[in-house]
Amino acid sequence: MVTHQTTGYVSQQIPCSKCGKIQSRKGKHQIVLRTLFGKLRLDSPRLYHCGCRSKEDYRSFSPLAELLTERTAPELAYLEKQVCGHDFLRFDGGATG
Repeated sequence: MVTHQTTGYVSQQIPCSKCGKIQSRKGKHQIVLRTLFGKLRLDSPRLYHCGCRSKEDYRSFSPLAELLTERTAPELAYLEKQVCGHDFLRFDGGATG
């Protein structure tokens, strides 16, 4: 489901937001998103900005990396904070009581 959502989002970002021209691809890499259900490896293409932009803006970008600035899902981050806030295990491996 997440792969389908991210693919849809990226396909919407391929046309230039200013002129609608298709932006060329530079390549792709994977983004790892940590969730409650494990790590998701998401394909993330890199695109060049369209030529209608200024020379300074004509650099590559990753729409998915801009969308997913945090690589940990909020639910996992919340649970990690809850667990780290409690002393569940002592350093010697025994449970606290």
